[in-house]
Amino acid sequence: MNTPHTPLTLEQRTALADRMDELIEEVIAGWSVPVMEGFFMALAVLPQPPEVSAWLQEALPVQTLSEEERDAITTDVMRVYDDVCDYLRNEDSEWVPLFVHTEQMDAALTALGFMQGLEHFAPKQWMSFSKENRKSAATIRTMANFALEDGTVTKAQFDAVEKGLMGCVFEVYEHLS
Repeated sequence: MNTPHTPLTLEQRTALADRMDELIEEVIAGWSVPVMEGFFMALAVLPQPPEVSAWLQEALPVQTLSEEERDAITTDVMRVYDDVCDYLRNEDSEWVPLFVHTEQMDAALTALGFMQGLEHFAPKQWMSFSKENRKSAATIRTMANFALEDGTVTKAQFDAVEKGLMGCVFEVYEHLS
């Protein structure tokens, strides 16, 4: 018998986000929760997602943590992964990306994680989607480039595309399904 999926609460995700940010500063490695959520969205749209071992060590630089804290963080990250997968596959899911409750840069970081996940694990499918859906691909790229803070995307350009991110994610999902 399957246990019902219990998503992390907003407070739990916020606490995880704070801890991941601290961990990133301590060891100069790992992913923020918004990047993870975007990356997990990319994995969730793939017909055959990679094994967790293909990305977990890059996402979680837990080598400096006690076994107890490493297990707790890993458990929470895997719950976020399950939350994202459930969101894309279950129309009754009430989960929303963390950026809905936080700052705009988190939306850009989510787009960055999404694009990086697709480029790494589905480069041909991403290229095909990009050719057939130029506007949606450009929306995702614009937001991801804003996260890189390299000056190639202005705040006005970001503002013009920000609200379309999740629609684009679902377009990718439909394209790859």
